Amino acid sequence: MKLLRELFLDELADMYRRRSAASSRRLPKLVKGATCPKLKDALLAHLKQTEGHVTKLEQIFGLFGEKAKAKTCEATVGILRRRRRTGGGLQKDLPR
Repeated sequence: MKLLRELFLDELADMYRRRSAASSRRLPKLVKGATCPKLKDALLAHLKQTEGHVTKLEQIFGLFGEKAKAKTCEATVGILRRRRRTGGGLQKDLPR
């Protein structure tokens, strides 16, 4: 049973990292850069929802007697490294 608990907490840590990074860094930058009022409103709503997810994840960690912690997902790191090596994705393939 210990293994199942560890796997669950490991997945929670990965979710926590992604949600907390989005709410603290990524989404605020997008909100700041948005020029369309509807887009800005949608991003603000998404930010509020993501902050709620972070709070819920912290509560779940607490139910397990653990402090919320972030875990780096090696698969995501690999994808981002590859993206940087190839010039950032599909942008170069779009018609001009």
